Amino acid sequence: QKQIYYVAGTSAKALAGSPVLERLTAAGREVLFALDSVDEIALQGVGSFKGFDVVDAAKKNADLGELSDEEADAAKATEERLKPALEFLKEQLSDAVSAVEVSRRLTTSPAAIVQPQWGMSPQMERFMKAQAVALGQEADIGSAASTAVLEVNPEHPILAKLLTMVESDRDSAETKAYAQLMYDVAAVTSGYEIRDPAAFAKRIARLMTPDAAE
Repeated sequence: QKQIYYVAGTSAKALAGSPVLERLTAAGREVLFALDSVDEIALQGVGSFKGFDVVDAAKKNADLGELSDEEADAAKATEERLKPALEFLKEQLSDAVSAVEVSRRLTTSPAAIVQPQWGMSPQMERFMKAQAVALGQEADIGSAASTAVLEVNPEHPILAKLLTMVESDRDSAETKAYAQLMYDVAAVTSGYEIRDPAAFAKRIARLMTPDAAE
């Protein structure tokens, strides 16, 4: 293990099921759970310990291991194959994420939201908003998700279905709703708040019973 990993959240149970930890967990990497905002602040302040960088596992600078030349070529081919779906997601979610990429950290989940190295975690965003309210200041500091990257699992059937829908009818309401729902699920499982719970509920209802949300 080349880095000391941590991930921030409100409960150990939620963090244990976080999609950003799937590959790290499968590789036997140990991850610290920062359950209090002060924990996250302290870990960020440490920087490194005994020669190991202390990094947020939900950020782009987390070390996921090196790819062999063969694996790198396969990854490039996969990205090219999924290009229509990736571009569609970026187009539909342009106000929510800064980029859409093929993930190396996911094994079972369809997607996850990760931050750039200096991005703000959802836990820290909630802390900053609470501090602003406590001081009588404006709590609107923007959404951490808007600077984030949506990473998608190239082997997941949900992404395969979206690719089929995009190639069949990219302009249909169903295709656009499916892309948005993929993002919503990633946001929830990655610890972010849904910006429009009512719209999210309608998308779920439509998925369960096609006529329910009409």
